[in-house]
Formats: sequence, structure tokens, C-alpha cells
Amino acid sequence: MRIYGDFDKYVAGRKGISELSAVLQNHAFLNDRYIRTMKYQDCQFGYTEMANIAGFATAASLSGWDTVCEYQQYKKSKLDGRQNAPGRVDLYMVNSSKHFYCEAKFAGSLPTNFIRQSSFWMSRAVSDTQKTCNVRRGENEEGLAILFVALYSKIGESEINAVANFKSNLLESAKTLELQAYSYYFPKHSIKNWADRKNLIGLATLIKTVN
Repeated sequence: MRIYGDFDKYVAGRKGISELSAVLQNHAFLNDRYIRTMKYQDCQFGYTEMANIAGFATAASLSGWDTVCEYQQYKKSKLDGRQNAPGRVDLYMVNSSKHFYCEAKFAGSLPTNFIRQSSFWMSRAVSDTQKTCNVRRGENEEGLAILFVALYSKIGESEINAVANFKSNLLESAKTLELQAYSYYFPKHSIKNWADRKNLIGLATLIKTVN
């Protein structure tokens, strides 16, 4: 599976987490293939949280995991603290040796506000994942807080500089947020959004384990 864009990843070596390496690789491949199919006029990662979860779940399936997306589960109510309030889980991943409950967030970011955006939205993803895992009392569940960040630059600005700044800021965020896995993908050509005066230039995927 060849990725024609600029892709790299980091995944911690411990058991279970290391298996996410193939997922991140396939996730980038699927995004890259869709962009090339659409002749660089559209991309999956620029839409919504749900669109990114669907792509990630497909990548997980290609990597040997079985998945269920957007399924119902009782959660702790945000209003009155009830443990049996109806809710939804973004993604469940399972293979022969491991399973994860996953909650995700989606954000768009310029290079200048990536660190702030990633910190804010990852904290919300972690909070949601904790609530999902805590409902399953006594099962010692482990979850994944996932953040998808659509990376863009302003039309007319240097994309080369924007990519370099994103890479640098992602490394800083990975250390600050103590991520267990992350990746970046920059397609061969950016996708122009003339209505918003911006170029969609890439995707960053940040993952943090939650107990």
C-alpha cells in the first residue's frame, strides 16, 4: 500500500498499543487513495468527527481489528450525574488479544493555534473516554481518546512553512499531552477551499490511552 503524500507516525512499543501502527498506516493510505480518486478536489479528513471515525474504523478493519461505530451505551449524565443515562460510544475495536473503547473529537487548525487546539480538544476526548470506561465498573477497561485535526493554511501563504510548523508543533503537543501514538499525513497536493479562503494541507491523528 503506497502512500503518495508525506506520512509519518509514532506508536509506543507496549503490547496492544503497538498494534495501532498498522491502523495509522492504513488510515493515511485510505485518505490518500480517496484524495487521488477525487483528483485533489476533496478529502475525507476535512469534514466531520463522524467522517474521520468511519475512516479510522475502516483502517482498523484492514489491520485485523473488528469494529462497531456509534453504538448505544448507558453513560453518566452530564446534567444530574445518573449512571444510566442513554448515550453513544464513538468506536469499539477488538482483536484476538485486545479491545478498546474509543471516543473521538475533531478540530481544524492553522499552524499558529495547533498546540492550543490539540490541548483543548484532547482534554475533551479524554473526559469522554473516561466516562465511557467508568460506566463499565469492575471490568478494568482501557480506552483510546482520539483527536483528528484537519490542518490548513491560508490561501497565499507558504504551504512548505505551514507543514514544517505543524510537524514541530505536533512533536511538542505529543510530549505535553503524553500521547501513546500519533501520525501526520500531508497529501501530495493541498485541497483548496475557496469559500473559506484556506488550503486543507493535511491531517494529524493524536491518540492517548485512558484507564
